[in-house]
Amino acid sequence: MSLWYYLVKGQPQGPVTLDEIKREIAANRLGAKDLLYQDHDTRWREARSFAELSGHFEVVSSQDGWVLLVRKLDGSGYRQRGPFSDQQIISLLKNGEISFTDYVWRKGLKEWYKILALPEFNQAFAAKEKILPPLPVEPELTVDLSEITMKLPMPEDSEETVPNKAMPVEEKRSDLKPEIKKHIVRTKKKKKGDEGVARRVGIVNYYLSLNHVYRTLFVVGVILVLGSLLTVVTYFSTYIDRKNFNLKNPQGSFVTSNLKTEPHDHATARLEPDESSRSAKPSIPEKVVEPPNSKKTTPAPAPKVEERVAPTYLKYAKIAEGEENAKLKIISNASSHFSIYVIFTGLAGQVLDAKSIQKKIKLPKSVDERVINLATSGLPPGSYSISIESQELKVKTDFDYATKSADFKKKLNHQRKLLTYYHNEERQSFIKTVSRLEKEAFKLAQNVENASSLNSWSGFYKSWRKNFERIQNPNIKKISSRNRNTFVHAEMWYQLKDLQKTLDQEAKSVNRAKSKGQSIEAGGIKTAALSLTKLKERMLRESLWR
Repeated sequence: MSLWYYLVKGQPQGPVTLDEIKREIAANRLGAKDLLYQDHDTRWREARSFAELSGHFEVVSSQDGWVLLVRKLDGSGYRQRGPFSDQQIISLLKNGEISFTDYVWRKGLKEWYKILALPEFNQAFAAKEKILPPLPVEPELTVDLSEITMKLPMPEDSEETVPNKAMPVEEKRSDLKPEIKKHIVRTKKKKKGDEGVARRVGIVNYYLSLNHVYRTLFVVGVILVLGSLLTVVTYFSTYIDRKNFNLKNPQGSFVTSNLKTEPHDHATARLEPDESSRSAKPSIPEKVVEPPNSKKTTPAPAPKVEERVAPTYLKYAKIAEGEENAKLKIISNASSHFSIYVIFTGLAGQVLDAKSIQKKIKLPKSVDERVINLATSGLPPGSYSISIESQELKVKTDFDYATKSADFKKKLNHQRKLLTYYHNEERQSFIKTVSRLEKEAFKLAQNVENASSLNSWSGFYKSWRKNFERIQNPNIKKISSRNRNTFVHAEMWYQLKDLQKTLDQEAKSVNRAKSKGQSIEAGGIKTAALSLTKLKERMLRESLWR
């Protein structure tokens, strides 16, 4: 079953099924010209071009649909587009391809009318939804209506880019709303003496002529201006309130402006006070008035600093059994400063529904949340070897997850029989590749010690290099952390890949030293050769039936 995608406000939505697309069309949320994408297509296409959606769109008759009059780009005149249904006109308005000041006509009308003057589109004009980025423009008029439309009086050109000489709507259409009629009369019949009305109508026309970006900037600018005015008014009102409070409560005034000292007159500063002032006692206020709006703030308690404790032990405990509610709790004395990693490894024939499994889980640093929910971790039931690591501490153990069910062993034995073919195929391919690498490694180590001259070494290394590069196995290039579950012996393929890379680096290092006439030992190459031998012997002993 193919999947579908559609656009909502310029953003792709999906994937959805064909039935959901049909429901969107039935709800008038998708039109015939909206763009759709099917998962096997190479581009977005209009909805009406899909055979699966034929018959789900409203068929517009060439005599009943709306004909749109659009100004040409070069300004030489107009061109006609359509016919369109009511919903298609509203969709074009929402997409910003046309505006409410453009002209339309359909059968039964004697003049071209602006879209904003028609009751069919009053709801869309009142909503003024956010305009989306324009989608691909529909083709020009697909039917020939010139015999009808050319008989209509065409709007005359003016200084504006849109026609403005259409017949007044209130004289021809009696079914228009009063507020729409009033707006149209103001825009079309501007009296010379009514400058205020003309100025307001000019601002409305200017706003409607803007695209969605400039409309947004216009609204933001108006909001900023209003916000600035509100801030100024608020400041002055609070300033007046503070003045009034200081006048009513002079003893409690702590405004900075009231603390200014008067200019000091040095001529009168040395005069002695009179007797009355000398005998008068200074007045002591009965109660000290605190400054207004003063609050005693208590210092916030210092955050607790967790002690940094390095892990000295790592343990695990089963919280629950069973496949649905099994949980594993990791126990350690490590503080939240140290991360703990849990690595689950399930070899071939030990887990269900997978050739092999290795999953690394990082536990949360919170000490109370070091619990793994096995039911939601994506691990299939089986026998795992677990490695718990933190810093330099590492612990290994075995763990059985949901293996006590009655039919677990029966399912596992059946799966092992299915894995036998893959096991033998990987085993033969692995042994063949590792044997060739082992042979070339020992040959290289022997010649490093026996090569007597630079010429003899150069000839040998050139031949050896060709043989080494011929040893190619697609499984070595394919193995990765993302697709390791598709291999029966993924861990061994990883080791073989690392040994091949190590042997290549050692060979290049030896060749550089030999080319410069330096003496070098073949210790690294011999180590790689012995590791290849051990890996081959391990694969020879490998069996699914453990």
